[in-house]
Amino acid sequence: MSMYPVLWAIDHAPVCDAEERAVLVALVVKGDFDGMNCFRSYPTLAAAARVDAKTAGRKCRAMEARGLLRRQDKHRSRVWLSIPKEQRPVIWEVMIPAEWWSPAQLESINEQRAGLGRPAITPQNRPPLAPAPPKKARADKGVKRPKKPQEAATTTAPGTTSPRGKPDADDRGVGTTSPGGGDYKSLPQGLVVPQPSESPSESPSETPSETEPAPAARSAGDVRRTGAGSRARGSVSSGCAASEEEESLPEVRKKPAPAEAVPGPRIQAPGELSGEQVAVVKQVVSSMPAELVALLPHGTLPKRNRAKALEAMAGRTAEQVIERVARRWVQHGYADAHHSADGKGIGRPVGVALALLKSGPCEYVRCEDGTDIDTGRECRACEERRAERRAARKAATEAGRRVPAPRPAALRPGWWVCTVCDDPGKGAPPVNGECARCRKEAEDAGRRLAEQLDQEAAQCQADRARAAALALDLDEEAAYQEAAERAELRHQDQERAAHQQAENEETARLRAELAAQYPDLAAVSGSVREAQEARQPLPAPF
Repeated sequence: MSMYPVLWAIDHAPVCDAEERAVLVALVVKGDFDGMNCFRSYPTLAAAARVDAKTAGRKCRAMEARGLLRRQDKHRSRVWLSIPKEQRPVIWEVMIPAEWWSPAQLESINEQRAGLGRPAITPQNRPPLAPAPPKKARADKGVKRPKKPQEAATTTAPGTTSPRGKPDADDRGVGTTSPGGGDYKSLPQGLVVPQPSESPSESPSETPSETEPAPAARSAGDVRRTGAGSRARGSVSSGCAASEEEESLPEVRKKPAPAEAVPGPRIQAPGELSGEQVAVVKQVVSSMPAELVALLPHGTLPKRNRAKALEAMAGRTAEQVIERVARRWVQHGYADAHHSADGKGIGRPVGVALALLKSGPCEYVRCEDGTDIDTGRECRACEERRAERRAARKAATEAGRRVPAPRPAALRPGWWVCTVCDDPGKGAPPVNGECARCRKEAEDAGRRLAEQLDQEAAQCQADRARAAALALDLDEEAAYQEAAERAELRHQDQERAAHQQAENEETARLRAELAAQYPDLAAVSGSVREAQEARQPLPAPF
């Protein structure tokens, strides 16, 4: 998972409501760095977005109609292809506009897409998106809510406590007033005594009588601090006997409490990670081996190291980074160092966590510890680098120079580093300086080369045998064709000779018949002699 699509979906996507935003965010967290290969089944998508499955499907189709999503038909993920056909969900491409990325980000993303065989992102294939449609207004907007029958029927029974803020006075306005409670910071409130108004427009009936009860003799501060449930309230007239001096006290008003300052939005400092980025880092760190997590301060990475960890996770999903950590924990010897009795242990857990998270030395962005993460095959760049190192070592050996021996690992006694792949190893260093993995790769490469040569030799021999058989077949076919032609010629000669003999015999017969029928004509023409010669057998040559 890359953070660019997530940030775009949270802050910049033109969605029309919160449900669309939740569905879009839940979809892009499972996609690639460029918004492609975003697929989740509708039940899983609905559970992640906290909506109904039908709502998730409806929102996806609505975003597809507005151009935020597009059904992807090329460059599909191997994970999606491994799902049975009858269970494959719709695979979406999030149409993040090309103008949203900065030039540097767009260049980096296009380089990664070129390595995967995908076309570059341009304003033509990722055009700007239209603004979100306005939210529909409620049908009952501006309509006053009808009062419920239960509320309309509710009345205050005689003799009960009056509502908060209502005066406990008779029809003439005489009595006390119980103010509202206020907030938790205000002082307790007391009874407020109504005073005669100095306005000439006030009617005499509204002036309180001197003989009517008034609050008890207290100071102005006591009146303000008296609670609404004070004993100064009478049982019937809600008042007590008081002197004329205290009836002339001015009305005590409560000083309004100062308004609380409303905190504004928090300003993110430059270089500080957002909440979503911190959540991703914490998710990956919590998925590390439990032995390492227990050694980390407070079970997580310190704040100063989170940016470096997030940078190491660029171009990878959270699942791929978790798989990388689990693989390196065993292959790089950290599990052995922690569990074995003679192991050194984990001295710097934060450094170990960053080493498990960091990307490999290969320059190819899709290389994951010597394996192409997209195809599952060995990385060609790593193979070429190892071949160059072996060729350099071989050339150094032939030139009489010393072959580099495995160097000791820094700050790790008893460990050594391979001269080919720089992976650490524990125990006695090998003679040739190569770890078991590199030796096995070299042996496998030699075996594959020998097998390839044997296959090529067998193929050449089979080709030669096929060529000889083909030549023999051609010779036999030519001889047969020649014999057939000769037999055909002899047959034609025999037919011509037989035909000529038959014609000669027929001519002689016709002449004999004519001579017998017309002897005069035969004598004149000499046909009789010819006929007699024809009847007489030919003399023997000897």
